[in-house]
Amino acid sequence: MPLQNFPKALPDELLGSLLARSAKQLSIKDDKVALELFFGSRNVVPSALLQGHIWQLLNRVGHIWLTSPEQLLQEHSILPVFRPFIDNAHYQSILLDLIRAKTNPASFRSGINASIIRWPTHYRACPVCWHEQKQSLGFTYWQRLFQCPGVDCCPVHQCRLVTTILPLQPSRRHHITGAHEAGTLSVVSLAASDVEIKLSGHI
Repeated sequence: MPLQNFPKALPDELLGSLLARSAKQLSIKDDKVALELFFGSRNVVPSALLQGHIWQLLNRVGHIWLTSPEQLLQEHSILPVFRPFIDNAHYQSILLDLIRAKTNPASFRSGINASIIRWPTHYRACPVCWHEQKQSLGFTYWQRLFQCPGVDCCPVHQCRLVTTILPLQPSRRHHITGAHEAGTLSVVSLAASDVEIKLSGHI
């Protein structure tokens, strides 16, 4: 059944962050009730960085969120990070899996699980962005850039990121983790090095 209300996706916001904001606005506290609402199934397993079942989601919210599955993944998942490193056929295969597959093998097929690159284990945020969001929007959200490996600072505010207590893989398998669960972050921010700023900007 199509949803009657759904929040507007913000620039560089992870899809999971958007779903968590929607669940909070609707006062839904049960994980599986939220999954049923968004995907039409209680068996969907949320993914912080590479959420699948996009076609099912857009069947519910596509009349409100006028986007294509490809554009959604391009702007609200970390899939584009892999594009320079895998061939086009492989990339398109992962893309189609995220859109239509009944399961979500994207973390395995993209190489995240086998990679020697150290991926963040917990959500991260720029303390300055966080407080600016709170002041201008009245809420905070997860920015996908800050969850990428190699990104240790905010290229806009040139300060180091803060690691929250919230793991990217929550202990509750069906939980969608929202930024509001992180509570209050310190306003104090440490200056980043020139190398950190340059790397974050490139990514």
